[in-house]
Amino acid sequence: MKNLPYPLLLLFAFVLLFKTAPVYSQTTWTAYNPPFGDTIGIADIEVLNENVIWAVGVKFEVNDSLYGFFGPSPVYMARTVDGGANWSVTLVPLGDLPFIANMSVIDENTAFISGLDEFGNAKTLKTTDGSQTWTLSPVGWDPVVSWPDYIHAFSPAKACVVGDPRDGEFEIYTTSNGGLFWERVPGANIPDPLPGEFGFNNTGDVLGNTIWFGTSSGRIFRSQNAGLTWLVAQTPLSAVNAVSFSDANNGFVSTFDLHTSIIAHTADGGTNWTNITPFNGEFRLLGIEYIPNSSFILMGITKDGILSGPFETWLSPDRGITWQQISSGEIIGWPTFRDGDTGWAGEFQQLNHPTRLFKYTGSPFVGLFSATPFEAEVSVSPNPASDILQVKVKSEKTADYLLLLNDMQGRLVRRQTMNGQSDFNTFIQVADLPAGQYVLTVACAHGRLTYPVLKH
Repeated sequence: MKNLPYPLLLLFAFVLLFKTAPVYSQTTWTAYNPPFGDTIGIADIEVLNENVIWAVGVKFEVNDSLYGFFGPSPVYMARTVDGGANWSVTLVPLGDLPFIANMSVIDENTAFISGLDEFGNAKTLKTTDGSQTWTLSPVGWDPVVSWPDYIHAFSPAKACVVGDPRDGEFEIYTTSNGGLFWERVPGANIPDPLPGEFGFNNTGDVLGNTIWFGTSSGRIFRSQNAGLTWLVAQTPLSAVNAVSFSDANNGFVSTFDLHTSIIAHTADGGTNWTNITPFNGEFRLLGIEYIPNSSFILMGITKDGILSGPFETWLSPDRGITWQQISSGEIIGWPTFRDGDTGWAGEFQQLNHPTRLFKYTGSPFVGLFSATPFEAEVSVSPNPASDILQVKVKSEKTADYLLLLNDMQGRLVRRQTMNGQSDFNTFIQVADLPAGQYVLTVACAHGRLTYPVLKH
């Protein structure tokens, strides 16, 4: 069935501006609490640069077997222009039962958002004043049957919005004047939908003028000219709930429900696909993202419920072939990276604390996204080890260091940080670990080094 819409009780628009100090995590992320005034779930994040971040939040009905929109609720927009030090929060002026497909940010003040006022009343809105006011952009949606799925602005003038099939063709529009006028893409330029096929909200990706979106039939549509003409490819998945590409050839799709997730990767733009198996056993994807222009994939998961956890962050340096857990504790949904230095994520709605956004904290963690080893003298001894593993690092550059010890399934078993060091000697307790092979990662802002470790 179609993704359930986000319901909304339309309230008057307001703006809150707060000075908020970050809550520092002992893991790989720094937590921020925008003043939503309610416990909600993040539904989309846009990272324009290291300073400007927008996030959509919605009130959900939540338990460990249910996550959906079943009653009136506000839709919030949080925005920072100083990297999270200050946040403004506004209400998006939609109807009584709204649904937010996704948003696309142009600059610190300008953005599009697409969705429904209520069931069957599609709208595309635009703001030019940082979400304080929104105006209707005249996309030719049908007031009864249209259903928007994904919108992207390639530039201040050029944008594309994708919707479910109507009149036998996917409903796709483009604009070349900032949304003053939209033109529907002719059906002859779009492969025909399969019977019952539709798109999912926020299931798309963009690189340059290439745009992708996924469907309920496991297909992925691609346009290389900003939405004017389209091709389609079949993936091995039954449905595509997430799409992310690092370049024109390398990308992945995933499908997930409350308990299981499947990921497939392509190295030729979508013609051929290979299933990715991060580890044995079931897991639930909370979010997954290719780090742009790299071979690194980051994902947030839970191996149990979305309320109970445990919650973990995993990283693959080689397009999904091998995986390494890098932190635990944070609920990493909608991970969105501008580059290897700048990334944010947001929580699925919880019941016991205010809604949080997470910032990937930079040094020493950015080195995890580097395939380049940094220059230093490093010794790891004794190896094999029985009780204590000694790690010595000597470098000409002062840096913050992260030490991760993972087992051969990628699970994180030890973690240490060393801040502001160029020459240090530290000890990792391993006496209680099972005998076997492990991998030690030493990372800083300048790169990463890995070492095999044997535990007796």
